[in-house]
Amino acid sequence: MAKAKSIGGLIDSLYKAREQRIAAQREIDDMKVAERELQKRVMEELNKLGASKLSGSVATASIQWSTVPRVADWDKLYTYIHKNKAFYLLHQRIASKAWAEVVDTGKTVPGVEGVTVEELSLTKASKGK
Repeated sequence: MAKAKSIGGLIDSLYKAREQRIAAQREIDDMKVAERELQKRVMEELNKLGASKLSGSVATASIQWSTVPRVADWDKLYTYIHKNKAFYLLHQRIASKAWAEVVDTGKTVPGVEGVTVEELSLTKASKGK
């Protein structure tokens, strides 16, 4: 009977630990939503001001742009990959670095177009500013 109580306590502890984790994950998920909304607002304000970088008292936010691939025609892409044995381009999505290297040589990848995206970079502000 002692083993049954021992394992029962262990099971209860596991259940409580899981509940604590789930509660913490819900809180983290809510924090992520709030963070994404703030990020969106900062980007909107930077764009509205025509600025790509501004600082607060503890951090600097800057908008960064990069071109990433977006497949417009998978059939054309697969034909190219097969014909050119370019399977290095695949990783459940186009491999951005491999795609950029092909484009940098002046070639195009059929079925793929470059799309410019913007991201917000947030870094700690230097003390002197």
